[in-house]
Amino acid sequence: MTGMEDGLPLMHRRLRNAWTAVHVVLVLAGAVALVVWGSTDGNAERLWEDFWGGLLDLQHRVASLISWPWPWND
Repeated sequence: MTGMEDGLPLMHRRLRNAWTAVHVVLVLAGAVALVVWGSTDGNAERLWEDFWGGLLDLQHRVASLISWPWPWND
């Protein structure tokens, strides 16, 4: 054994595999934390309602800035 695999040192492969495992654990922990936070006290519902209300407000503001070249509410 020469300490190489596919032209890369074995230590590189080990570190890459270790980082992949750590990264998967961190992403899963973050997802679990987000789900727990969202299901606590209606946090996700409140966040969605705030986002949706802001989006509709932005849509209304942009639509009111655009004047149509024809009358639309005669």
